[in-house]
Amino acid sequence: MRFSVLTDEDSDQDHITTFQLNYLINKQKKEKYKKFIKCFLMVSALFVCVTITVTLCQLQFKRDLDAEGRRIVLPGVQLKIKQGKNFIAKNKTEENDQIDENVSVKNQTTEDFDDASDAVLVLVGGLTQTTAMCNMSHRHTEIVPRTDFEVIGKLGKQCQNIPTSWPPFQSYNESLADYLTVFLFNKSFMLCLDLEGFCYESFPGEVWKKHKYIDRSSVSSSITATVNSVGFMLGGRAIDLSPNFDHFQFRNGDFSKSSNFQLGLAKSCAVSLEDQSMLIIIGGETRKGKIFEYMIMYDIVNINKTSVLKRRKVHGRMHKMKTGRSLHGCARATIGTKDVIVVAGGETGQTRALDSVEYFDLNNQEAGWISLPPLNFGRTNKPSLGFIDGRLLVAGGAGNSGTDSKQGREGNLVSLNTMETYDEELNSWKIMNKKLDHAREGHTTFKVTRSFCK
Repeated sequence: MRFSVLTDEDSDQDHITTFQLNYLINKQKKEKYKKFIKCFLMVSALFVCVTITVTLCQLQFKRDLDAEGRRIVLPGVQLKIKQGKNFIAKNKTEENDQIDENVSVKNQTTEDFDDASDAVLVLVGGLTQTTAMCNMSHRHTEIVPRTDFEVIGKLGKQCQNIPTSWPPFQSYNESLADYLTVFLFNKSFMLCLDLEGFCYESFPGEVWKKHKYIDRSSVSSSITATVNSVGFMLGGRAIDLSPNFDHFQFRNGDFSKSSNFQLGLAKSCAVSLEDQSMLIIIGGETRKGKIFEYMIMYDIVNINKTSVLKRRKVHGRMHKMKTGRSLHGCARATIGTKDVIVVAGGETGQTRALDSVEYFDLNNQEAGWISLPPLNFGRTNKPSLGFIDGRLLVAGGAGNSGTDSKQGREGNLVSLNTMETYDEELNSWKIMNKKLDHAREGHTTFKVTRSFCK
């Protein structure tokens, strides 16, 4: 039997090993604590940087204001940041400033509207969408519903039949702006909102008369027009984006449902030809969400006190636009001696804000659609288009705030406050110095003549 004797040397060796082990454990703990503290400090520093950036951004909005607290806005875009009931305009980036300045200097006109004008454009409702960039990673977007009637032209100051107040809707807000349907009759405006089930008709003295609305599910982007004092409401999209095929009429104070609107179009534009009892529908989106490239003509035929739409049979190629579009502007106008239908702006599946313009000669239909020069700024979401003071005018809509302001391929779309007129002699579009009172898109536009104001 063997015995091992534990010497003092062995005991010291075991003691040193234990000490080293404890030292290593403590060192690892300290390393973990250091990593934790380092991570905490980095997160805290990032939070402080973000806070400082946002604060500087807010201060930037407030500086360089004029005496009335407004910021100068470039021709293409008006950006506003909501602060209670007040708004402060914000300029675009320096790069886009230079682009817009070059465009505006080259194509700007100081021409104003004629005092003896016999017509004005009335812009109803819509919304103002504003976007502000604080830095490359922070973007602020605000949507404000427009609850007013804006007039383009000097006749509006003399017209008592254009309302200056808004109907007493209970639930109207920015999300319902697209569900507002507006009609123009002989001496009044009619505004209808699906979700409330009522319409309000304007009368002189800021009086709004309430009408019972049609019983239909909430529908947006309907096609609306008035022909010979009969209001038409066609197609649109339901809340679930399914196509709507309803066709409603408003006649003598009552709504009635007529035959189905077989196309189920939405986001289209309509022009009334009262002298020919005709309704023209141009472009839009089909039931499958595809861009509709054609123009459709309907004759209005009165049968048993009901207006029936009878589609004209024409060769499809004559009525096919050069560029299919939706959410565009359209109007009847005169170019030279031609009686034409004009479309401007809108969007396609590839381009968010078109700058293209084309027209259709009603007296030379075999020629089909003919292109006009492009706008200075691409515009979509129902820009105003009209013919007043003997010239073609486009205003408002949504444009691009990125580097490509014409085609809208980069950046966010924002509401525009600029106006352009077509110069027939120079065959180009000129930007007017005069701007809309409010940047506006998604609104309804009407041409009002002097007879409406009497």
